[in-house]
Amino acid sequence: MPARPDWLEGELFERRLVFVAGRLETTLAMRAAAELMTLDASGSGPIDVYIESSGGTIEAAFTLIDTLDLLVAPTRIHALGEVGGAALGVLTAGRRRTAAANAGFHLADPVLRVNGTTGQMLAWGQHQQLLLQRFHERLAQATGKAIGEVTHDLEHGRYLNSAEALDYGLVHEIGDPKVARHGARGD
Repeated sequence: MPARPDWLEGELFERRLVFVAGRLETTLAMRAAAELMTLDASGSGPIDVYIESSGGTIEAAFTLIDTLDLLVAPTRIHALGEVGGAALGVLTAGRRRTAAANAGFHLADPVLRVNGTTGQMLAWGQHQQLLLQRFHERLAQATGKAIGEVTHDLEHGRYLNSAEALDYGLVHEIGDPKVARHGARGD
């Protein structure tokens, strides 16, 4: 993602907006976590996170999930474009979750990367399996679905539109563009 001009960064920060756009990797997760923690320390007003990410690593997802869990300020997460894979965990970590009318959701497990010696890969594989189990549990808890259903849907790459995501429990509401444009939202 190209760098935003300084004036835009300042405006977004002043309005307590954080954007998580693109592949969810360590660099993006750490930048967003730093912005979230700084905004949380600077006041108790709500923080709005806009997410558009079709995938990434489970480690990057847990960086943001853990950060969101630690925040005192209320967080509202808004899904734009496509949200899938690791980004689903970040979406469901929000206290209030909305979807744009045309947002899409790809229920898929986060990406796993393997390299190293055989012994290292075995240890890493066990660690990844535990992270994946925690990821499935978080999604099941957030959506109110049984863990078996969530696991099945993630393993089979189910796609949902905004209305289906609302029914599934991924989001609490489908956002009204007129309300968002005028900034008249409640928690």
